[in-house]
Amino acid sequence: MVAIRDGAAQEISTGFTSLEGIISKTGCGDIDPTVVFQLYSTGMSFKAINKLLSAESGFRALAGGKAGFSDILGKVDSPKEIALVEIYCYNVLSILAGLFLRLEGGCDSIYW
Repeated sequence: MVAIRDGAAQEISTGFTSLEGIISKTGCGDIDPTVVFQLYSTGMSFKAINKLLSAESGFRALAGGKAGFSDILGKVDSPKEIALVEIYCYNVLSILAGLFLRLEGGCDSIYW
């Protein structure tokens, strides 16, 4: 997501890499940074940790192999699927709130 004022980006939801921000198809989204150190202390290499957080997390991990959020929205029956939608919505709303604050004067519209 991007907060734009007068045609210029004021803030974005990603950081140094696309892992930061909203949970994605295979990316973990915002996590406590000490998770990396905890995983490393179990013997995982940094290469394996990077693969876990960027290619084996996100919707794929939470939904048990389903690739994307659109796959989940078609069938929201089980408690696990409902929880995934709630996690995603909470994640989006918390980042959106931060972007609203960055715009200070409010928001004219939201495009999805």
